[in-house]
Amino acid sequence: MMEFFFSINYTIIDSEQIYSKLYNIYSELPDGILLQLNIFDTICNEETLAAWEKISDDLRNCVQYYACPNQKIPSILNHSISISKGRYINFCDSRVSLTSSHLLKLYDVIKKNEQINIFSTSPYKLDDRGKKHHYFTAPSKVYKETDNFINLCLQSYFWKDSCFNHHKFNEDFIFESDFDFIIRTISSEKKYYQTNIDVEIDFIFETDFYNYPNQYHQEWYSQTLKEVYIPLLRDTQKSKFSQLSVCYLIELRFACNRNNRNKNILSSTQLNNFIDICSSIFSKIDDKI
Repeated sequence: MMEFFFSINYTIIDSEQIYSKLYNIYSELPDGILLQLNIFDTICNEETLAAWEKISDDLRNCVQYYACPNQKIPSILNHSISISKGRYINFCDSRVSLTSSHLLKLYDVIKKNEQINIFSTSPYKLDDRGKKHHYFTAPSKVYKETDNFINLCLQSYFWKDSCFNHHKFNEDFIFESDFDFIIRTISSEKKYYQTNIDVEIDFIFETDFYNYPNQYHQEWYSQTLKEVYIPLLRDTQKSKFSQLSVCYLIELRFACNRNNRNKNILSSTQLNNFIDICSSIFSKIDDKI
């Protein structure tokens, strides 16, 4: 049976230059670093199907294709876990410019730190002038779950296969199934390696208070706090990383709506309910956080 080092689970959510994006992931990998590429196509148009035909010729037994035009992302992610055979598993999509050069650099880092189960690249976005805006700025090192450092970009992570023995993506959540998975897994693993391998992404970080799309949905407020954060804090018990992350994510709601940016998403009654839920959550968090 072929042994893969990386399993890249790639969700196609837009078809622009899709063959080039996929080709760049494996084009310069040597034979010694075996890659499994699982493609989940939510678009299923002529361009994505043509890309699949070319890639299937290139990778043959190392690539699988799944048409899933109406499937929700958490369901796709859980399916990808079940078919991933690599030692380290990544969840990528067509908004991420992952290349074989990134994988080679990451391979070297992993081989020198095999006692660590979680590794992350450093995502950044380019503005209209071509200037880099990093999701975070942090030294390349091992972070403990007690450190005041939070990375919730799922696409940046590479997880050792053993991380999935106890954690999956909750398919019932409307928002933040990915955040929930990251927080639970890091709370369990206790540490991860943040690299300085820069990878370009093309989506809006949650720290972009003016443009983050979730803020325009009522469900992102009280419902997500009740469905995601309360069980999360209960199940992770005294995890500092979990408590820090929940504080950060609640603060995000306020940040998106301060300084004359009130979107009027919540009525006065809904707002009072949201404040009550926040108070309940904060009562479960260590005052030292």
